Amino acid sequence: MSQYSKMVAPLLALVLAHGAAKPGAAVGAEPVRQRDWMNAEYDLGNGRFVFVAGRYADLTEGRCAVCLYISEVTFGDVDGDGQEEAILLINSDLGGAATSLGAYVFGLVDGKPVLGAHIEGATEET
Repeated sequence: MSQYSKMVAPLLALVLAHGAAKPGAAVGAEPVRQRDWMNAEYDLGNGRFVFVAGRYADLTEGRCAVCLYISEVTFGDVDGDGQEEAILLINSDLGGAATSLGAYVFGLVDGKPVLGAHIEGATEET
């Protein structure tokens, strides 16, 4: 089991502990579960990134300068408003300088993903 795999379960448990999906919860105009979260543009709080097939890559001379990977998407009513949010686990590779794992909580506003929270995960210097 990789170091990231060991962190995924506790990180998801932490996120969902703040409010799990409730049976009969209200569903917005565009249900969060029907959106293609692996192919979208996101504001992660430090810039906008376009993901294709769960991957964003900024390459310099053919090498990864900043590469982001959506490793998992799950859903739950994190903020208790009766609407599900999407929780994206994103692995970051900073060109060999470091790797990290974080959780990003997105809701939908006018059908577009809006960052509600970021939970910093572990970082490993390489």
